[in-house]
Amino acid sequence: MGSFREEFMRTESTLARHLAAIKERLIDASINGIAHLHGNERELAKMPDELREQFLEFMADLTKVEGATPDGGGSIHGTVRQMSEGEAQIMVDRFLALSHEIKQLPR
Repeated sequence: MGSFREEFMRTESTLARHLAAIKERLIDASINGIAHLHGNERELAKMPDELREQFLEFMADLTKVEGATPDGGGSIHGTVRQMSEGEAQIMVDRFLALSHEIKQLPR
């Protein structure tokens, strides 16, 4: 697992390059990127307070369906699969706005 900046870049890259439909891209990008940050207090503490709050709200919305799905997926799978394509696109747009804010942070 990398820094919060690296995880955001990894997630953004997967969203941009993955060939699947929007919902599958959101699932794969989130699980292989920002999901690692969700419980990492050390990296979360490095984020500015407002940005951290926005990220945690985003993750709460991305994981609001509790438990595993019948095919072995977790809460991200279950939540995104219940979304419409439009709702998934809104989540992607929210993530991209957060990612843009991360890129603007001084190093």
